[in-house]
Amino acid sequence: VDPPCGSRLWEPHSEHLGIGYLAAELRQEGFDVEILDAGLLRWGLRKTCREILKKAPRILGISVVQPAVKNTLFIVKLLREKGLKSHICLGGHFPTLKTRVLLENCPFVDSVVYGEGDITFPSLVRKILNNEDWQKIKGIGFKKEGRVVINPPQSLVDDLDELPFPARDTLPLVLRWGRNSIVISSKGCYGRCIFCGPRAFYDRCPGKKWRGRSAENVLEELDYLHKNWGVEIVDFLDDNFFGPGEKGRKRVEDIAKGLIKKNIPVRFSIECRVDNVESSLFSLLKKAGLYEVRLGVESGVQRILDKYQKDISVEDSKKAIQILRDLDIDCKIGFIPADPWMNFDEFLENGQFLRDLGSPAAFNITRLSVVAGTLLEEILRKEGKLIEKSFYEFDYRFSDSKVKVIYSIYRVIQIIQNLYHRLISRIDIGMRDFKYHFKKGKSADSTFFADQ
Repeated sequence: VDPPCGSRLWEPHSEHLGIGYLAAELRQEGFDVEILDAGLLRWGLRKTCREILKKAPRILGISVVQPAVKNTLFIVKLLREKGLKSHICLGGHFPTLKTRVLLENCPFVDSVVYGEGDITFPSLVRKILNNEDWQKIKGIGFKKEGRVVINPPQSLVDDLDELPFPARDTLPLVLRWGRNSIVISSKGCYGRCIFCGPRAFYDRCPGKKWRGRSAENVLEELDYLHKNWGVEIVDFLDDNFFGPGEKGRKRVEDIAKGLIKKNIPVRFSIECRVDNVESSLFSLLKKAGLYEVRLGVESGVQRILDKYQKDISVEDSKKAIQILRDLDIDCKIGFIPADPWMNFDEFLENGQFLRDLGSPAAFNITRLSVVAGTLLEEILRKEGKLIEKSFYEFDYRFSDSKVKVIYSIYRVIQIIQNLYHRLISRIDIGMRDFKYHFKKGKSADSTFFADQ
């Protein structure tokens, strides 16, 4: 289950490949699995609970990101009050980074899978359904006699090619809504950014922090998506499409050359670091179908970049953006306009940096967010700047009150813009549903009017 959440990792109407992979792995072993993506379907909390109660599964797995913790706690509590006897297991980023505190604050949960679930969760399912002892499995936490027990970590999957392609149960709906399919070609990131949730997630378990699928394996999935689903556009949702060093670059080059050689007519977008961008390789990627690059620029102030441990320079960002413009490849940046250490002059410097670049489009522009379990949380706590609203909600004190005030004004404008875009998106989805049902000769009871 992907619970309702005010924030989604990617476009609101996209697949959740994390649970897609787990479903595929379990089905490969012969288990009966159903995906309930409440976030995608825009179900409310009680609607989600009703659907789960109808299924009454033996095992209920819930994928939890930090913004969804509050809703998850409500759902689990309500399910228990309604008499659900399922083994409830939580997994994902937040349960990984806050395993102990989550178990201490959620008595209705039976277990937590921390780290990657590809090995751990199928092992848990196998043990439970065979009525065997599951409390010795690596990579899980649970409460026993009122005491939190956290077993040793499960190693990260070394060879991603061994994993099956993810289940695509929700892809027909995503495509019907005119959205893009998603592919994950690698896991992890080799960067050192203090705010990075994925890096903290993979640091929790032993193994390589960045692992990439082979070019052949990626090409096979892209060909499968095109031939079986008619997919023409793919968003690669890797934390970083590039691996470290020459080996990482070579993998990307092989993917590009393979797309051209096999004539797979799929356009795609990627996310990478600014220091991955080079003219010759990205010219090849464009020829292979690359249409958009998402760059983690973050700041136009060198002191701030150094504070974030980005290991890049302001000039690196300018150079990368210019290369993409010269190649006529769309570029969207991730940018952090405000943080707890920034002074007002630096805030203005950030604004001037964006103006000098011609105000590039952004895929994410927001103040520095505190992700649970990251180095950022630890630094802010040591500095006395961290504000803990709850065990899953964090804020911080600004060093410069003027930065806080100016950003707050900007944030109000941003929220209004987001509400407008969300409304337009829902109208678009509703119209697409209406047309679909109309063509099918069925009732045009659009999911736009789904229970909130």
